[in-house]
Amino acid sequence: MVKIENILFATDFSEDSGYALTYARTLAELCNTRLYIFHVIENPLDHLYGEPHGEYPRSKRTRSRRSMS
Repeated sequence: MVKIENILFATDFSEDSGYALTYARTLAELCNTRLYIFHVIENPLDHLYGEPHGEYPRSKRTRSRRSMS
């Protein structure tokens, strides 16, 4: 059996995510684990600096995964 150690719940605070939060909380209680709630907002400074553009260097992790393939 798989042991769940952590649960990450991503939310947008919509009505549907409220139902999903109830499920995630119940699951965390049943598995006796931690529940982390994660919410991302749009960058409030985009109107000042604009959207990011251009190419960004790949992370070391991505490069190492490709070299292992």
